[in-house]
Amino acid sequence: MADDTARPIDLELQHKVKAILEDETRLRLFPIKEQLAVALILDRVDFLEDLDHTVLEAVAHIGPEMLAACFRVEQWYRDPS
Repeated sequence: MADDTARPIDLELQHKVKAILEDETRLRLFPIKEQLAVALILDRVDFLEDLDHTVLEAVAHIGPEMLAACFRVEQWYRDPS
């Protein structure tokens, strides 16, 4: 996904993913929905455990719009070309 075609929510999540890849301690600085979204995008069950959420609880918590953005950003993260 090219940044110029991404939706605003996607760009925000991309930025958060990049920040966490640089420094995992930044995760706690984000709102809980964004923490959960980043954990899902990066497939980090350890983050979810630290946030006291299961995968299903995280999915329910972030809602359908954020979940759809997670799918798009996860594709960007896995294949940034």
